[in-house]
Amino acid sequence: MRLKMAAAFAAVAIVGVSAGAAYATTSAVTLYDNLSETTQSANPYSDFTLGPLADSFSTGSTAVTLGTVSVSLQEAFFDPPSDYATVSLVADDNNTPGAVLATLGTVYDGQLSFTPTTYSFSGGEQLTADTRYWIEISGTEYSVGAWTLDGDDAGTGVAGEYFRNFNGVSSSANGAYQMEVTAEAASVSAAPEPSTWLLMMTGIGGVGLWLRRANKRFGLGGKGALAVVH
Repeated sequence: MRLKMAAAFAAVAIVGVSAGAAYATTSAVTLYDNLSETTQSANPYSDFTLGPLADSFSTGSTAVTLGTVSVSLQEAFFDPPSDYATVSLVADDNNTPGAVLATLGTVYDGQLSFTPTTYSFSGGEQLTADTRYWIEISGTEYSVGAWTLDGDDAGTGVAGEYFRNFNGVSSSANGAYQMEVTAEAASVSAAPEPSTWLLMMTGIGGVGLWLRRANKRFGLGGKGALAVVH
């Protein structure tokens, strides 16, 4: 019975030490953001010879989870509200949009106004380190929504990226579609939470108490390896 109690205390101590050594947390990281830049123009994303449109972004030196994607859209012409645009995460293919990796959401023409408005979508997809991805917006045939652009490559993570419209792929130095892309990055905290300290101390204290009682009952010495008593 006492041996079982000692084993239980030891297990608690081991779990507490392990948790204290590598306490994982998550923190938000901004990969791309030019939403606050001055809007210069807007490109329509209808697939009637105009779309789709796309804007690239890149990850850093560690793998992350896609957090939130926000895009600045507006209405270009009046249109029945049943038409819509699809916002997707797309792979890179030699600095051009490649295969669709995930559909993030839709925006109906009825949601748009002639004033640029930000629409946000949740991600959750795993992104590889040091990799370029694209956010692509594709409208239905008669959709008349548009994606706003700024005039240069100012903003977090914009320089060195690309955008694609009906004229092909261009450098972000010529302007970029306005969006924000965040990610969730894992980090390790060296300082355990109070509950972790309590777990470690409970286990270690329990093992110490058992050893003291074992010394008195079985005459075990205080030095050397712990003997297993059957």
